[in-house]
Amino acid sequence: MKAPEDLHVGDYVTVLRAVYDLPSFLWCSETIGQPAEQPIRYQCIPDDSGTPLKVRAVCLPFVHVRHPCGRHETLDVRRHILGGLNKQYAQKVVRTLHRKRKRRSRKR
Repeated sequence: MKAPEDLHVGDYVTVLRAVYDLPSFLWCSETIGQPAEQPIRYQCIPDDSGTPLKVRAVCLPFVHVRHPCGRHETLDVRRHILGGLNKQYAQKVVRTLHRKRKRRSRKR
């Protein structure tokens, strides 16, 4: 895990966990003893965990990142637990995904 204050422009990170607050009535609150209006915090590992995201800007609690596909996104570090990635690993994955995307676009 990478502490939010240790994030810098140019770092490669990945989302290790996403945190969601869901209404407890979705979980049959009477069985878990929670009032219906109280949210339940739910953590999950995203399907694309491990995908390198390049940090473009940091203004805590927000981190602006670029995906290997070129898409940009702003992450809230209160809702996303980020992990730092080794630069060599991240660059190799980005190159591989970029080549794969180029091949797919040529086939169309």
